[in-house]
Amino acid sequence: MRTFWYNKLIRDKVLDSMKERGEQVTYRILTDDEYLEQLRLKLIEEAQEVAFKDRRQTLKELADLQEVLDCLIDALGHQHEDIAKLQTEKNQKSGSFKKRIYVESTSLSDDNPWTEYLAGHPAQYPEQSTKR
Repeated sequence: MRTFWYNKLIRDKVLDSMKERGEQVTYRILTDDEYLEQLRLKLIEEAQEVAFKDRRQTLKELADLQEVLDCLIDALGHQHEDIAKLQTEKNQKSGSFKKRIYVESTSLSDDNPWTEYLAGHPAQYPEQSTKR
């Protein structure tokens, strides 16, 4: 018999399927804090799966992503209406993504408040070298 580490949150009915197939599964029920942490990890996992699928498979992956989002919202003690309200507020302030605007780079002065923020996140916003 071969044993494989899963170490991840699974859908409720998957455990039953595993047992029905004769698998000897070691599992536990997560605490509230562990559940939140695992939902956050699952969110990243599902988002990565969306990124690498064709259009047909993307819809299925979006359904998985939405399920994780729904569970996370619920686990945090919020309602979907809370999220919709925040989404509306953010769209009114900053807009949506529907105009497909893609910023390649930005140049700003040293005294611009965003300079410190961008410089403080070099992995996300690498600074272009001025040397040639």
